[in-house]
Amino acid sequence: LKQHRTEARQHAVIAARKKATVYAEAAGVSLGSLLHIEDVNPNRLQGSEGHVVHDTEVDDEGPLSAFDPGSITIGAAVILTYSIEPANAV
Repeated sequence: LKQHRTEARQHAVIAARKKATVYAEAAGVSLGSLLHIEDVNPNRLQGSEGHVVHDTEVDDEGPLSAFDPGSITIGAAVILTYSIEPANAV
């Protein structure tokens, strides 16, 4: 279980960096150095905005599979904070 949690955290960091890169490119800037990492309980991400309750959107591109009643879900979430640089600075 510990190894699976470690892998989930690693995947969360990789996914967060990819998403930050997409946002930075869209904004015409580049990611600078990593300033802060915050571990987030993935269960807390299933929250509400105003009066609307929603589930988290899955960014996993893998195949869909049936739920196995004998399995458990291991998730991870992270907040990464980067400095930003002009697009040509990196």
